[in-house]
Amino acid sequence: MVVLDNATGEILGLVGSPDFSDIAHSGQINGALAPRSPGSTLKPFAFALAMERGRISPALKIRDIPIDYNGYSPENYDESYHGLVSVREALVQSYNVPAVNLASDVGVENLYALMENGGVTSLWRPYHWYGLPLVLGSCEVRLLELCNLYACFARGGLYRPTVGHAGGGLPLELKTLLSAESCFLISDILADLQRPDLPTSWEFTADMPRISWKTGTSYGRRDAWAIGYNPAFTVGVWAGNFSGRASVDIVGARTSAPLMFDIFNEIVTPEQMHWFEKPDGVSRRRVCGLSGRPPGEHCRETVEEYYIPGVSPAARCRIHQEILVDNNTGYRLSRECSRGHDYHEVVVERWPSEVASWLEANGMASAIPERDPACTGVMAGENPVIIAPDDGGTYLKVDHLPGEYQKILCQASASAGTSRIHWFVDGEFLASAATDEQVFYRPEKGRHTVLCLDDEGRSSEVRFFVK
Repeated sequence: MVVLDNATGEILGLVGSPDFSDIAHSGQINGALAPRSPGSTLKPFAFALAMERGRISPALKIRDIPIDYNGYSPENYDESYHGLVSVREALVQSYNVPAVNLASDVGVENLYALMENGGVTSLWRPYHWYGLPLVLGSCEVRLLELCNLYACFARGGLYRPTVGHAGGGLPLELKTLLSAESCFLISDILADLQRPDLPTSWEFTADMPRISWKTGTSYGRRDAWAIGYNPAFTVGVWAGNFSGRASVDIVGARTSAPLMFDIFNEIVTPEQMHWFEKPDGVSRRRVCGLSGRPPGEHCRETVEEYYIPGVSPAARCRIHQEILVDNNTGYRLSRECSRGHDYHEVVVERWPSEVASWLEANGMASAIPERDPACTGVMAGENPVIIAPDDGGTYLKVDHLPGEYQKILCQASASAGTSRIHWFVDGEFLASAATDEQVFYRPEKGRHTVLCLDDEGRSSEVRFFVK
């Protein structure tokens, strides 16, 4: 375990192993300095980068649905997907897919650079070697360095090297890693008590200090982490076997978090129970309860969130839209086709194309009435979004393998109300399928163009290369 003084960077406490003399369990290894896989503990930094770049705000709904990054398809710990979740929920619940999406959005090279600039010295390979799984812990970090990286949140984004002992002189190497505004938003989210990694009954502890924290468990259950901080201290705990042997008992929330909370309860004085002051650059606003965006004309319910004026997403919600429904047939009408019809207006949820098909297929969105077959022309709505193949991707065809084992998936998501998608490869018809169906293409080597056309007349295309 490690305890840091946030203001000075002083190491107030460090335990490298339970017993230095325990040869059988490698007691002479200093676990606070040993590089280990950090699991989910790096996720908050990807969220912070996305916050200060204006990509997200706490209540904004983001995707937690299947996605393919040129052959890499991240999965959640619970092996399920949750549709659209708020940024707050995605971080508190530690969902993998949204974290990978954000790492892709902000650039894994920027997450890598933040870690290096924040004192992480164990990144021995270039960022592209780790790839998007970096945000899920595909690297190794040292507990002491990870604690000091988290202390940057407590310092409003400032990095300060650690000091080994009091009176040793305070280093002047201060640099800004993150904005004070994004650090405040992340700290507010990580202080949430409604989360699965809260130790049993801890929330009922009398006079408990308020802290922000994150747990992590490495792949194969070899490392259990818990890192927490308040304005005064940062505390980190790692648990595991120095041999790297896995155990079902090695889980951050069960193994390391209770000890971390015990340490905070011991060291925080009543005078240190205060919380972070809100930066002047952070305000509160009401947003649509469904999308997390500033309310549009037809949004019915709103919620409140912290946000960064001039930075956080400002586009108004377009999920709630008014459509015209024929009273006699139940068909959807356009304004142009409504003349001479007896109709009424209905507010429906029209989700973005990239999620609409999945939400409908999984019962998370209501179907929109079908269009009137007699109503010609392209209906309003978004073009379909091709999920696979990957636009600009390169695929390798292995000569000695049969063609039936080397098919490329063609999959798209379309606006609500769309029932079928028609696929074309290099200008030739491939297949027609329902929006939730998968279509496969047996490719030849060379450059190819895939186009999909929905039954509303809207289309999208991607290009890829087979070598």
